[in-house]
Amino acid sequence: VEEAATWYLARIAAINQSGPAINAVREVSARVIEDARAADKDLAAGRRLGPLHGIPVLLKDNILTADGMAASAGAAAFAGFRPRREATLVNRLRRSGAIIIGKTNLHEFANGGSSASTYFGPVRNPWALDRIPSGSSGGSAAAVSADLAFGALGTDTGGSIRQPAALSGV
Repeated sequence: VEEAATWYLARIAAINQSGPAINAVREVSARVIEDARAADKDLAAGRRLGPLHGIPVLLKDNILTADGMAASAGAAAFAGFRPRREATLVNRLRRSGAIIIGKTNLHEFANGGSSASTYFGPVRNPWALDRIPSGSSGGSAAAVSADLAFGALGTDTGGSIRQPAALSGV
């Protein structure tokens, strides 16, 4: 698990912000390696938390975590907001053994179809950097397409993850 987490962190560092950046990953969790090592120890001891034990995933940046990562919703107004509580979804992921790598960029307030209107800069389609991945969960789809995590969660109100998944080829 630690090996996989380290590989994804290196890939994020190499691809997400270099050259014409994809800009899909907004923030990396400070506890990724610590969580991965704990998962390795559990697995070595024969303890399996659930079906996602050791699987590295990213979360859309409007999903709350209580691990020090911001929950900005892609907006300047919330750029420094650090929630004290976690979303039920995150609790369930952690109980299943998932490793939260970090947060993905999104269309501001998850309200738009391009993922270009975000305080943290536009998300680009990994297959064609001059194109959008759609939105609002464009960062999540682009991250999976660029192999920056095994999986990523988005949200969906009116196609907010389905359209980015289609445009990013996942």
